[in-house]
Amino acid sequence: MNVRIRCRWIWAACVVTLIGGALRFWGLTRLDLWFDENCTYYIEHHFFHWPISGPDRWLEVAHIPYYFLLSLWTSLVGETAWGLRSFSALTGILTIPLMAIVATRLAGRRVGIVAAILIALHPLHIHYSQEARVYTFWALVSLGVMYALLSAVRFGRRNGWFLFCVFAWLLVLTHSYALLLLPATACAVFAARTRGRALKQWVIACASLGLLLVPAVVWLVIPQAARGPKTWLAEVWQESPGFSAVARSIWTMMPAGSYPHYLGGLGGWERALRFQGGVVLAGIVEVGPAMVVAGLVAVCLFARGRGRSGEAVGAVETNRDSAGDVFHITVALAAIVFCFLFTAMIYSYIAGPAYVVGRYDFVAFPAAVIATAGVIETASRKLCKTRRGRLIAVAVIVGFLAGSSLVTTLASRNVDPAQRSQARAEVISAHVDPHDLVISVNQYRWFLTYEWSRRGFAASVVSFPAAHAAQICWRDPVAELADPNKLETDAETTVARVLAALRDGGRAWMVTQGRPETPEFRVDRILYAKLVSRGIEIRPVDDWSGLAELTLVTLEQ
Repeated sequence: MNVRIRCRWIWAACVVTLIGGALRFWGLTRLDLWFDENCTYYIEHHFFHWPISGPDRWLEVAHIPYYFLLSLWTSLVGETAWGLRSFSALTGILTIPLMAIVATRLAGRRVGIVAAILIALHPLHIHYSQEARVYTFWALVSLGVMYALLSAVRFGRRNGWFLFCVFAWLLVLTHSYALLLLPATACAVFAARTRGRALKQWVIACASLGLLLVPAVVWLVIPQAARGPKTWLAEVWQESPGFSAVARSIWTMMPAGSYPHYLGGLGGWERALRFQGGVVLAGIVEVGPAMVVAGLVAVCLFARGRGRSGEAVGAVETNRDSAGDVFHITVALAAIVFCFLFTAMIYSYIAGPAYVVGRYDFVAFPAAVIATAGVIETASRKLCKTRRGRLIAVAVIVGFLAGSSLVTTLASRNVDPAQRSQARAEVISAHVDPHDLVISVNQYRWFLTYEWSRRGFAASVVSFPAAHAAQICWRDPVAELADPNKLETDAETTVARVLAALRDGGRAWMVTQGRPETPEFRVDRILYAKLVSRGIEIRPVDDWSGLAELTLVTLEQ
């Protein structure tokens, strides 16, 4: 790459990064922290000084590198909503130039810029860049894994396998679901010039990596997995059963793809688009990206190549066939994505619902973005040897970005009012005094942990069921209902605390957000029935925040 081309590439990468950065920091605190982000705050806040009476640290701290770095970051910028989320925004921004560099070194400068553009405006990546969650950091580490792996396999770089082991070890420590990605990395041999040798080196590297991962698997992954499937995961799995989950994941990774309901505003964009633009427009934006990519893949597979060979790839002039490098890198990355998704689907059938479209599969997102850019580049080469092919590629990119911009805009307008934790905390804090007793039902305490801490909320909080005091950010009401005796015992203990508080002249409250006809509500009703049977009346104070006062109506017989 000569100096002039290098300068243009740098300018393009900088402009794309600035645009992506503006999108990620724009409106960073417009929404209150939701349930998972409150749990992030609790773990980050206590990471270096975990309370002895708190939840089991090794069962709850699943993303050690993320929480370690987040704790260091918030010590500099403060434990505010902006401070918690800005770390995700920062890692999201860093991913853009690194994506450009990695894709350029692997498959050429045009693929690098296209990949950077696609991820800069990708609605899913923007969504996670504005959440105090692990996913953008996870994707950033995954990008390092892909670069080290393909550098070692394709270009024979000696330090590639060492870097692969380091990044992969960090990837698994960040999220144990990355264990399902490691077998899929064997597909990288499709990019190798000598596949037998590459496969042998991959086996040796994975065996070495396995030794590094033994402590993490024994002390972290196995205990966490032993807690079993969660009800909400089962509900999500029913949305995309069987092989449709694989297609749904790939669709979600496409620019302006289709997004499930639990992704906040992204999940409601289609409904809003249908209302504002009609069914036809909604269908074009939702189905269009997948159809365009399918068409480009068909061109790559069946069209006769007309592109020029012998072009330079990456930052150094070489004798490698540029078109061949792009094609093999693209095939390898696409195979890794497909293999990982199928492995995750099979795991979900065997171990129970665990595969979540647009969330736990996010580890494969960088590979999917580079593969998409590679498909665009390969198809443009095969379509025409003149500028027409480049114009087609530009038209495809512009179409993707237009759809992504529309989805991002609509998602920003679809705010779920049920997630306004700040207003709920204000209502509860206004009624509850420091010496009062609060019964937190259905993990309500974790939903408001950040807002309560910010206000200096000092009331005594008791969880029902009792195990919820030791479980951050997860619950399994189906498993709880399978042990009714334990629930009855928890209810008796909770009622006894309420009676003691009321008879001593104090006040008692209950906060809950259970919905009728759900397993959670059936668990809650056990406590409600026990309170009523002991002469305690539940008087709703504010239905929206779920606050109710507990008053003693009759003396216990």
